[in-house]
Amino acid sequence: MNIGYNEIDEYYRYQMPIPIVKHQGAGNGLETYIDNLYEISIAIKRPEIYIIKYLGIKLGSNTRKNKHSDKYILNGRYSKEDILNYIKEFINIFVLCQRCERPETDIIFKKNKLKKICNSCAHLEKIKPTEKTDTIINYIIKHPLIIESTVGI
Repeated sequence: MNIGYNEIDEYYRYQMPIPIVKHQGAGNGLETYIDNLYEISIAIKRPEIYIIKYLGIKLGSNTRKNKHSDKYILNGRYSKEDILNYIKEFINIFVLCQRCERPETDIIFKKNKLKKICNSCAHLEKIKPTEKTDTIINYIIKHPLIIESTVGI
């Protein structure tokens, strides 16, 4: 699956795997996890925890990491379509450059502010807190992590 605006071109340079959404449990113990969340995080150069926290916030779900399998889990049952739509939303806010629309950005932490710098066009932009993003931005600022990527290598 292509990352960003060029979703039609099968030879597009920036790709990520389609989420493999699985469910386990029953009743109040129903859980959803993304089997290939690690691969998605590598493709978009953002830590798994940021993606799963964003999904948890958007879906109104608690999240946790399974100690035995190292998989991140969302409490409740969620469809592949919902997960994919929220991952695309996460990518639009936290990954894509707003100027050139490429996913070649890095996150910069400066004075309790979150910014993206594009390694393609050198555009620097602040990720503005909105009603949609305020909680996850605060989480990212309090838990700064960096992930190496193989995109563009």
